[in-house]
Amino acid sequence: MNYQNHVLNKTLGELTSAAKEPAVDVKALESKILGRVKEEIQQSVFPLVGSLKDVEKIMQNFRDEQSSRIDRLESRTKEMSFASSSPSSSNEKVIVSQYAKGRSEAEIAKDLRIGIGEVDLVLKLANLK
Repeated sequence: MNYQNHVLNKTLGELTSAAKEPAVDVKALESKILGRVKEEIQQSVFPLVGSLKDVEKIMQNFRDEQSSRIDRLESRTKEMSFASSSPSSSNEKVIVSQYAKGRSEAEIAKDLRIGIGEVDLVLKLANLK
């Protein structure tokens, strides 16, 4: 019985000390925490989002620039392939005509500044050799 009395007194003491502590308003505490979280987000996350948008714009500009460069290079390549085909055909005509006039392969190659092998190949393809 003494023990039970002691336990009851101890429990009563704890309850009275707990009653002396101010009651916590959960809703007020929740709104306070929510306000601080919003502040932290505004201070740390929003600047990062802005920076990411800037980086995205820079990357898009770079992508557009590279795409236009590729287009220009492709068009130049097409132009060069058209331009390079005509001189070789004109060289072929000159080689055949010079050979028909009696000039040697070495002379024709020297005049046109091309290799003797190319002159020889053109003549073989034209069935002149």
